[in-house]
Amino acid sequence: MGGITRLFCAVVLLALLVAGVLVIKKRAVVMSTITEPSFIETTLSRAHQSYLSKRFDLAYSEESVPIAIWEGTNLLTILEWNSQSNFSLLKEDKATLVFLHSRLSALFTEAGDLTNANKHAEQALVWYSSLSANTNMNAESVVKQTLAKDRLVRHGP
Repeated sequence: MGGITRLFCAVVLLALLVAGVLVIKKRAVVMSTITEPSFIETTLSRAHQSYLSKRFDLAYSEESVPIAIWEGTNLLTILEWNSQSNFSLLKEDKATLVFLHSRLSALFTEAGDLTNANKHAEQALVWYSSLSANTNMNAESVVKQTLAKDRLVRHGP
C-alpha cells in the first residue's frame, strides 16, 4: 500500500470513529430525555394493562375457569402495581378494579374456592367504596350489582 492510500484509509477510519462517537452521544442525549421514569413506566404500564385487560375479557367470557382466573390474576397484578406505585388511579381504573374483583369472585365461586371468592368480594367492596358514597353495601351485594351491570357474560368453554 502506498503512503497516500494509507493516509486516506487513516482519515476515513478517523472520520468513521468520530461520526460513531457523535452518533452515540446524540443517542445518549435523546435517550436521556425519553427515559424519564414517569413517561416510560406510564406508557408501558398502560399498554400492558390494556393488553392484559383484553386477554382477561376474552378468557372470562369464553375460557375455562382456571384459564380465566389465570388471566384475571395477571391483570390484577399490574393494576395493583399501578395502585401502589407513583401512578394516580383514575376513576376508570378504580371501576376496573371493582369489575375485576367481582369477576374473580364469581370465578372462584364457580371453582368452589369460597375463601378466594370472599377475598375478592371484599376487595370489590373496598374499590366500590372509593367511588361511591353508598355505604350501605356489603361485599356480596357489590359483586351481585356489578355483575348485573357487566357488559361481559360468562359462557365458559
